[in-house]
Amino acid sequence: MKRLPSAVFLTALFVASPVSAFTVAHLNLLAETNRCQRCDFEGADLSGMSLTNAVLTAANFDDANLEGAILMFAHMTGASFKRANLDAALLIDADLTTTSFHNASLVDANLAESSLANAKFNGADLTNANLRDALLLSVDLTDANMTGANLTGANLTGAILINVDLSDADITDARFTSAYICNVTMPDGTVSVDGC
Repeated sequence: MKRLPSAVFLTALFVASPVSAFTVAHLNLLAETNRCQRCDFEGADLSGMSLTNAVLTAANFDDANLEGAILMFAHMTGASFKRANLDAALLIDADLTTTSFHNASLVDANLAESSLANAKFNGADLTNANLRDALLLSVDLTDANMTGANLTGANLTGAILINVDLSDADITDARFTSAYICNVTMPDGTVSVDGC
């Protein structure tokens, strides 16, 4: 597991990167304080970083690489992870309310007990993701791949599930009260069109 290096090293490492759109000053602030609200990390490589308890409210992680990152107990309300790589990331008990994961990859990510109310997962890949006991109130999962996902005890009250693949997912004790379900492949392979 990588830890955030010193601010001087980070500046030297990323200042000449023409591909990344993130702000080096924001990365330095995160390294020094573990806080960076409304910061821009677009395109940054934060793979394997330990950001436990980080405060990243409304931060931009679009197109960023957070593979294997540790974001347990992080506060990321309103953050954006569009097209980000969060494969095998640890987001246990994180606050991800109103967060956007459009077309993000969260394969094998652990989001157990996280708050994801009103989050957007349109087109996201949640294959084998752990969402055990997650709060998914009014979440939008349109076109999400949730093959093999663990939704045991998850609360999906008011969720939108359109064209979702739940093949081999574990939905034991999951709550779908008032959820909109249309063209969803269920864990047993049947397709539910009840809400269409």
